[in-house]
Amino acid sequence: MEMAPILDKITASGEEYWRWIQQNPKQTAAYATAGIAVAAPMAIAAPILGVFGFGASGIAAGSVAAGAQTANVAAGSLFAILQSAGMGGYGVAAVGGAVQAGGFVGGIITALKKACDRQSLNPIESIWDERHGIVEATNRFWDSFPTEKLTTMMNMTPQIVERLKKMKDSMLGY
Repeated sequence: MEMAPILDKITASGEEYWRWIQQNPKQTAAYATAGIAVAAPMAIAAPILGVFGFGASGIAAGSVAAGAQTANVAAGSLFAILQSAGMGGYGVAAVGGAVQAGGFVGGIITALKKACDRQSLNPIESIWDERHGIVEATNRFWDSFPTEKLTTMMNMTPQIVERLKKMKDSMLGY
């Protein structure tokens, strides 16, 4: 088997991707961020934790975290988890998982949001669209999704978070 045709295809594909990247910088940045969030979540979380004062040696004096810290930090609280994550403890799994989930959801939202515009599809998405009609399916989904339902879901978020906290607390005592 001759290597020249294979190399030509790889080169052409690389040029096509480079062209797509130049034409779609926002989507490229969103995909790159989502990829990093999924592959290496603490590469994103650690600097953010540090900015807020959750450092490797504990809470930084004069930081947001120091201002938010109370005399008695309850084990398993959000503050304790963030402090633990900043110090490389058990909180890394929780914070890393949250960042990974955010990256995954962000990547999906980016794909769905831009799928409506065929020009912004990258080469792999274009092939997928030709075979599976992803643009039409995405458009049908968004057209059928009532705005009121999305608003209701967003407004229910605080209640859902409270229910999850109660569930977590009840499971910890089990």
